[in-house]
Parts: sequence; C-alpha cells; structure tokens
Amino acid sequence: MAKRVLRSLGLVVGSIFAASLGYTGVANFSQFLGHYIPSVVYNFQELIVTTASSVLLCILATYYR
Repeated sequence: MAKRVLRSLGLVVGSIFAASLGYTGVANFSQFLGHYIPSVVYNFQELIVTTASSVLLCILATYYR
C-alpha cells in the first residue's frame, strides 16, 4: 500500500516538476531569441503549467495502469 502511494506521489511531483522546468525552458528560449517574453506566456504561467502537468500525468497514469 505504501509503495503504491509513494509511486503515485512521485508521479504527481515529477509531472509538476517536468512541466515547470519545460515552462522555464520555453520562457528562457523565447527571451533569448526575441529579448522579451510574450505576454501570453507570462500572464498565463499557472494555467500553462497546470495544463501541461495534468496532460503529462494523464499520459503517465495510462502507462502505469
């Protein structure tokens, strides 16, 4: 039981970490190319990270099922 809970918690934290790291990479790359971060990316940071992490978690959940 504890192993299953820890694996689920690891998947959730890992997907949030990957989505946050991906968002940071996209923002830094965008700033590197154009010397600014687009307002859509800047203003909707929470929505973008939440959506990306939920999609990644859904994909991982179907893999581990």
